[in-house]
Amino acid sequence: MLGTGTEMFLQFPNEASKRVLHPGQITAAEENVFNAELQETDLPVEPDQTIMVYYEIHQKFSKQPAQIQQVDTVDDKLVISFHTTGDPVQAEDRECYRVSTTIAEMTVSIADETECPLADISANGFGALAEKAYEIGQTVPVTLQFDGKSYDGTAVVQSIKELPKPWTRYGLSWAGAANDGGDLEKGAHQISMAVQREQLRRRSGAAA
Repeated sequence: MLGTGTEMFLQFPNEASKRVLHPGQITAAEENVFNAELQETDLPVEPDQTIMVYYEIHQKFSKQPAQIQQVDTVDDKLVISFHTTGDPVQAEDRECYRVSTTIAEMTVSIADETECPLADISANGFGALAEKAYEIGQTVPVTLQFDGKSYDGTAVVQSIKELPKPWTRYGLSWAGAANDGGDLEKGAHQISMAVQREQLRRRSGAAA
């Protein structure tokens, strides 16, 4: 159950279809009211906002609806107070979710654009910012760099969101190694799991 020290993830309703999770940690708990410190400091959180909270219960990834009560900044950290509004239920496999990589400052190459900021990643796809225009359904070559290795393959544009110039945010999924012979999906799985482990180590104060 949720308690002080529990590693958790926040999800906004408009990100449910994208399965994007934002990491944090419970810092105080009393009955159904909790305080959580979030890793990202620029999340659009506000009082009375409905969210979904993800965490592990008996080694099973679970989700629980909640509502934000208060938002504060403490020592440059974003802290929210929220209360749960329903019972926890088992979520999909943890690997199905994209974990925010904003604070890791990771990049990805899309077509001939290098150093595109990587916003989030999962075993099934990723979100990234790019300057050039791509279309939904378009396939693009992608290269991920991680831990001294390069992973190449093909991705398909699934969603487009206009941002302040020069950026556009794209949601992409893997075309599949069977189609392009690449190892992009293998690399994405390793990166996604490594990012989650690193975030948990950072939250616990242990050395990476």
